[in-house]
Amino acid sequence: VIRVTPTSIVADNINSSILYSILRLPISKNNTILLDLSPNNLASLQLKLYYLFYLIIDEKSMIGLKIIYYLD
Repeated sequence: VIRVTPTSIVADNINSSILYSILRLPISKNNTILLDLSPNNLASLQLKLYYLFYLIIDEKSMIGLKIIYYLD
């Protein structure tokens, strides 16, 4: 189980991580494409998510549709 939030303030309050940093998603509103991860970052992310059964997103209403699309 990994708990994530869209902002660091909420993450600090519930002892979780920031969604964008865990999944290495673009933060800027100008980013219209999701860039490929480097081989090292991809391997690290795959290892982190290999045994993941649940990704709990707190404050989901603060996340735009594009980010939800990236999660797929």
